[in-house]
Amino acid sequence: MARPKKEQKEKTIDSVCEAALDKFKKMNKRKGTHGEIIEKLEFCIGSYRYDKNPQGLVEFGHKASEILKGEKARHDKSVAQGLIDDLDSAISAHTNA
Repeated sequence: MARPKKEQKEKTIDSVCEAALDKFKKMNKRKGTHGEIIEKLEFCIGSYRYDKNPQGLVEFGHKASEILKGEKARHDKSVAQGLIDDLDSAISAHTNA
């Protein structure tokens, strides 16, 4: 018997940036790097939840995506491609809106 497909939730820019933030925090524990992007994402996520203005999340979400792509290029298994794709999709949804 086939399993029913899970409904795919549309991923919001704040939830995707929060997933990226979690990834940076894990990488930071191991390497002690990425402190600046962690601070920026934390601030922008809180700000977005307060005023619903995605400008900061779009800007730093894009920077986070670039950093994650660089990490993936150096260590292929260190970053899930799905996280990068979700981040890029959420950013493009807000830049094209």
